[in-house]
Amino acid sequence: LARSTMTDIKAIRVIPFSGKAEDWNRWSKTFMATATAKGHREVLRPTDPTKPADAALNIQVYNDLILSCQDEITFGIVDESISTDFLDGDARLAWKNLQEKFEPSTGAAKVQLKQEFHQLKLTSVDEDPDAWITQLELKRRRLKTLGAVIEDDDLILHILNHLPKEYETMVELC
Repeated sequence: LARSTMTDIKAIRVIPFSGKAEDWNRWSKTFMATATAKGHREVLRPTDPTKPADAALNIQVYNDLILSCQDEITFGIVDESISTDFLDGDARLAWKNLQEKFEPSTGAAKVQLKQEFHQLKLTSVDEDPDAWITQLELKRRRLKTLGAVIEDDDLILHILNHLPKEYETMVELC
């Protein structure tokens, strides 16, 4: 009897989100990939936004979001995302609200992101240049979604102009 009860228990896999802006990109992509693999992408990013999500799928995705959001603010954002279609919680609305919080699309957000991009520099030869370049690429990609394109040449110039002095010999050889 104990054996059959053990097989009835299902594991719940939670993808935790810290609520920190620097963790959003990785978490949101991982959460979306998992939702897609489970067949729940349509709940979060519908092909027809006017069509409400399947009720059972909405509950599953909403619960995944509730379990994932471990800090007070993001939990509150998800918890307060209710609609006339889903009074107990609307996963699509919760996802939209989280995106608005962590991916604002205002002019002020674009200016701030541009400033952050231009202030990124490799300050020491002890720092990993790959991690720094990845940060630049992430900011560049986000800026592109806001309509501010940073061309490859501009990215390369930024990298070359924001290296520590120890790299000068290497840069001159290029």
